[in-house]
Amino acid sequence: MPPAIDGIMNAAGGAEVYWLVPHITLHDSKAAGVEVDVVRQQLAEAAERWNNLHLIYIDDKPEWIDTDYIHLNAIGEQGLALEMIERIR
Repeated sequence: MPPAIDGIMNAAGGAEVYWLVPHITLHDSKAAGVEVDVVRQQLAEAAERWNNLHLIYIDDKPEWIDTDYIHLNAIGEQGLALEMIERIR
């Protein structure tokens, strides 16, 4: 995964990148066949390599997570959109 992250960051050409980190409710599960803890660690390491990579954690907002424990629900979609707007202002 690190080469894929770096490929995305290279393609961004220095633009600010805001990346939603898989939330902690996925702990002990797999998303797309990858351990969530591993993805979280790889993103954290990438953020140290790329000063334009900004990670967004929503672990403190379980009310944003849909009943499938993977996707955002309607409240989460709106909340994340508002958070993104604040970050890019």
